[in-house]
Amino acid sequence: MRASLARLALLASSLAMTACAAAPEDDNTPLALADSAWTLAGASAGPMMKGGASGTVTLAFAADRISGSGGCNRYQATYTLAGNTLTVGPVGATKIGCQDERGEIERGWFSVLGGPLTVTRAGDRLVLRDAVGVTYSLLPASAEK
Repeated sequence: MRASLARLALLASSLAMTACAAAPEDDNTPLALADSAWTLAGASAGPMMKGGASGTVTLAFAADRISGSGGCNRYQATYTLAGNTLTVGPVGATKIGCQDERGEIERGWFSVLGGPLTVTRAGDRLVLRDAVGVTYSLLPASAEK
């Protein structure tokens, strides 16, 4: 009888520890973006859908700053992440004049960064969604090399 009670207590203890274990990370878990780098893989609408945007637009996160390439110029800005809402401060960029498709792509990207974005993960992708529902899918920068 004592052995049965001891086994039952051990089983109950094991179940309690399993129930208290940390849940796996999912799309609702706050994202840690610092020290990550991404490359645009595609967009659901707008100028970022152009073939030249994929692989040329980049986004790298530091503790409180972003930087990257808009397709023509290098850029940087501050950012905040509150929950899954990313807000980017004013974008500063180099001044190479790109009057071709690269310039249109870059203006589109800087416009995207100008509004609040919802950030989620979908597998290995970082997904940004703007206020009108357009999504921007980014792959880890190392996956593009």
